[in-house]
Amino acid sequence: WLSYVIETDDDNIIMARISYTGMDSVVGLVQSFFLYFGIALVVIFIIFAYIFSRSMSRPLKELNEIAEKMGQLDFSKKYEGGRIDEIGRLGKTLNEITDKLENTISQLQGELSKERTLEKMRTQFTAQVSHELQTPLSVIKGYSEALSDHIYSTEETSGVYDILLTETEKISNMVDDLLDLSQMESGVYVIRKVDFSPVQLMTRIFNRHKNLPSDKKYDMQLDVQYPEDEMYSGDAVRLEQAVRNILVNAVKHVSGGGLIKISLSKGERETDISIYNSGQPIHEDDLSRIFDSYYQRKTHHGGTGLGHAISNHIVHLLSLIH
Repeated sequence: WLSYVIETDDDNIIMARISYTGMDSVVGLVQSFFLYFGIALVVIFIIFAYIFSRSMSRPLKELNEIAEKMGQLDFSKKYEGGRIDEIGRLGKTLNEITDKLENTISQLQGELSKERTLEKMRTQFTAQVSHELQTPLSVIKGYSEALSDHIYSTEETSGVYDILLTETEKISNMVDDLLDLSQMESGVYVIRKVDFSPVQLMTRIFNRHKNLPSDKKYDMQLDVQYPEDEMYSGDAVRLEQAVRNILVNAVKHVSGGGLIKISLSKGERETDISIYNSGQPIHEDDLSRIFDSYYQRKTHHGGTGLGHAISNHIVHLLSLIH
């Protein structure tokens, strides 16, 4: 026994005893309790650590996969978690970067494709211009050599000079077209705003082109539905250039015995000029590109292919001054 004795003030004695056997059992019970409690804490800690590590490693692994795919330019995978902690914000940021990179690369690919197409068109254009220049230059060279050798008589010389002048004018027109297109694309093309009569302008164009030399017989008509004395504010020279380009193209493609009709009319807020010709219609694949710079249809009938592009630029610039 374990005894504990206390003497009181009134000379009484208080004694407490506890059995060593009972104390050992209590101590054993307490030790067992703390042992099982410690084991339970360790198990709980391990489970919590596992769950926590899983909750951290899974989104981090997902973010790592997204980053790896971004490095391979694959933007199909996105972070879809709903966390609001640092990992969630990181995932949201990665999604934003992915979207921006995808849009940027898509735009760059589009620009690269356009540049390749434009470069191909420029190459074709250069070859076509070289061919178009070669023909008048060969004519000029041949006739100049003949004149130098005094092959032609005095009467024939006058006709030769006319041919040389015509071929020289062709070259001059090509150079003018190239210069105009270059100025338009660089933004330095000048449009002068003056008042002129659209009726007089279209009548002058019609009279100049109704009897153009052609191996095809066709009829050209002018239909005017516009007040004769009404003035229009714009650049008459540039507008005539635009109409002339379209009209010359219409002459090239008119069918034999066909019709070319030039119409001038006044709408409520605009002036309408239309040129119609009977002939083979433009293929649907070419309709959206006939006004592109350097573009030429596979069935084009000579020329540099710049006329439509120049006309389109002129009409656009004229619309800006109103």
